[in-house]
Amino acid sequence: MSADHASAPPPASPRLLHDLEAPAPGSALDDEDGWSGRDMVDIDLTGRQFEEVVLAQCRLTRVRLAGTTLEELKLMDCVLEDCDLSGCVVDATSWVRVTLRRCRLTGWLAPEATLRDVTFHDCAMAGARLRFARGERVEFSECGLAGVDLQGAKLPGVRFDGCDLTGADFSKVSAEGLNLCGSRLDGLIGARSLRGAVIDRSQVLTLAPRLLAECGLVVADDDD
Repeated sequence: MSADHASAPPPASPRLLHDLEAPAPGSALDDEDGWSGRDMVDIDLTGRQFEEVVLAQCRLTRVRLAGTTLEELKLMDCVLEDCDLSGCVVDATSWVRVTLRRCRLTGWLAPEATLRDVTFHDCAMAGARLRFARGERVEFSECGLAGVDLQGAKLPGVRFDGCDLTGADFSKVSAEGLNLCGSRLDGLIGARSLRGAVIDRSQVLTLAPRLLAECGLVVADDDD
């Protein structure tokens, strides 16, 4: 492991304004909308379709985006708390200095997402599909990630702390410096791709059978 990945810094925090402006009553996001410095609370955008949405220095609380389709979503210096993005489909997305707390992202579809300085804490993300995503200084803390699809993702230095990664797919990921310590790895797919990743001693026995199976090795009994 390189020294750079071993000492990877934590994600930078969002740079929010001290005084955020509430959206005008009745206002809602429209196609090609860009909001900056807004405090967005209890907004329901369930099932909507958008071409491009850009949010900068915004706080989103209990915003509902379940089943929403966005061709492009850009977030910069944003905090999302108790938001629902389950089943949300995003064709192209870029996040910079974003923090999510207690958000629901089950079945979230965001292929080739670009995440830089992003923190997910206590988020429900089972079945999220993040194939070919690129992460830099990204941390998942106490998140439910069972069945998450990370095939082909570039995850150098990304940290999964106390997460449930049961059945997660790490096939063909770039994992140098990836930290999985303290997370559940039962049924993990793509163990051979975790070259350069960091695990703790308690995870060795969990990963060993998967790694042996993917390498095509057979462990014979002493009597064979």
